[in-house]
Amino acid sequence: MKPYYSHAGIDIYHGDCREILPELSTRSVDVILTDPQYFLPPPGHNAKGDQEWCGSLGDLAMFEASYESTMKEFKRLTGTTGQVYVCCHDRSYPSLYRLAYPRWPKVCLVVWYKPTGRTGNGWRRSHELVMHAAGKDVIYTDGFRLDLVGIMPVRTMKRGPPAEKPGELGDF
Repeated sequence: MKPYYSHAGIDIYHGDCREILPELSTRSVDVILTDPQYFLPPPGHNAKGDQEWCGSLGDLAMFEASYESTMKEFKRLTGTTGQVYVCCHDRSYPSLYRLAYPRWPKVCLVVWYKPTGRTGNGWRRSHELVMHAAGKDVIYTDGFRLDLVGIMPVRTMKRGPPAEKPGELGDF
């Protein structure tokens, strides 16, 4: 498998992690940054369109079951020295946290504040959640990190994929 970027001993792979991770079976990974699809139905969704849809714990159970094997792969590849950053939202975070907490000794939630103007009516999301998990031997830089980071998102008209993340998100 050819890396998306490779220079000075750093390889970056870009694609569906469910396809990439098995190919890395003999390597250890320092950092995994992933943005899984949030396939939980949105509020108000109904296949018939005639009733308001309310979520159930079954939705979370399906989401969690689908990421169980992916989290196992993350842990296998990162071991005690690697880190994982998983972009998520308020509905997927509980399931991802349940999967990460028993696998890594360091698990926390980082809030990515998107300081941009919003238009329209009602509540607009001005943040995204990022779950961080790290092995016991991960050493952070001196000082402490804030769990709130302000990074501008990629503007809608400049995006390739619909949920494209800015490169600076990988800096924290």
